[in-house]
Amino acid sequence: MLTYPVVDHYTGNYPSYVECAKGQALTTPIMHWFWDHYLGGVDPHGEAASRAYPIRSALLNILPPAILCTCGRDPLRDEGIALNDKLEAAGVSVEYRHYPESEHGFACSMGDTSDYRDWLESCAEFVRRFDDRPEG
Repeated sequence: MLTYPVVDHYTGNYPSYVECAKGQALTTPIMHWFWDHYLGGVDPHGEAASRAYPIRSALLNILPPAILCTCGRDPLRDEGIALNDKLEAAGVSVEYRHYPESEHGFACSMGDTSDYRDWLESCAEFVRRFDDRPEG
């Protein structure tokens, strides 16, 4: 379950980092802070940081089926969309949901909205399909 995933560095040239730079809970400056602290001074373009970016993996084809969502008001929107496209191109079964009016955090901290309910039910249904426990 990939809920508005962060999968690439902020220098990845994703338009949503500009379009959604501010005005919502997760902003571009906050993402810069997260990445800079996560990498701890390691060159984001160097070999030591390469494993920090799942979208760049050559092994996406070995991943299990996934459910992935993005939201319209989120700096991470476009990298989530790019991950969906790369997973599909690698032959991974992906169920993709986009919530254009929501922002990062809607699935856990924004309250009970219709998008929140839809995403939770979508995730529950996704898990149920892989549940091999006997009924009863």
